[in-house]
Amino acid sequence: MTASLWSRDISEANRLARRIRVGSVHINTFPIFDPAAPWGGMTASGMGPEMGWEAIEAYTEVKSIWTKL
Repeated sequence: MTASLWSRDISEANRLARRIRVGSVHINTFPIFDPAAPWGGMTASGMGPEMGWEAIEAYTEVKSIWTKL
C-alpha cells in the first residue's frame, strides 16, 4: 500500500508521513518507484519487505518517504 501527500510545509508532511501506516509515502510527487529502494507492507497489506538490507530485517516495518522539492 502507498500514500501520496501534497503540502507546502515539508516538515509537516514528513511528520504526517511517519505516522501513516503504509509501506511507501510520496510527498509532492506521484508514486514512482526505484527498483533499488526497499518496499514492504504494514500489517497484512503485502508479502513483506523485499530488496536491499530490509529483506534480511524481515521483522521491521520499512517505510519509504519520497519528496519533490
